[in-house]
Amino acid sequence: MVSDKKEKIVKRGLAETLIKKKRVILSIVVLLIVMATGTVYSYLSDQIERRNNMSIGENTIIVEEPFEPSDLIPGNSFVKSPSLKNTGVVNCYVRMLVECSTSEMEQALEIDWNTTDWTSKQEDGYYYYKKSLSPGETSVPIFTTISVKETVSDSDLEDFEIIVYGESIQVGSANSYEQAWEQVGNAKEENLEDDI
Repeated sequence: MVSDKKEKIVKRGLAETLIKKKRVILSIVVLLIVMATGTVYSYLSDQIERRNNMSIGENTIIVEEPFEPSDLIPGNSFVKSPSLKNTGVVNCYVRMLVECSTSEMEQALEIDWNTTDWTSKQEDGYYYYKKSLSPGETSVPIFTTISVKETVSDSDLEDFEIIVYGESIQVGSANSYEQAWEQVGNAKEENLEDDI
């Protein structure tokens, strides 16, 4: 009986040793499979990351208009010289809308329009600056003096305002102010067609 017990203990010890060896071998195999998978994945794949930081160009303008009022009497003049300043960070083309608040007073005034640097009034009501403005640059004034015609009577004069409004567009790929503003017009037409 003692020998049977010893035999059972020896067999149990051998079985436990075999189980431990199998566990070690199985652990080594699993580890090798994981390592092989990682190596194959690394070999077959490649990654590279590049970041291109893009910023949107800010296109902003302000109207600058020194104004020195004087008495509103026939033959008198006063200084008003509106211009547009590019306060953005990109080159732009600008246009200006200039209107008198009353049609009667519009007929009573003479304005010294600058047609060298600006276009005459176009069909859309705007005057277009012929050059692009760099960031920080200011356009040449569209006019500098407004005069009350001498032929106007005092009774025809009334309070009025000269309304000045400006718009800008980035230069982009445009080679001229006409081309830049034409692109805006084409885009508006396309949007209208899409809405119909």
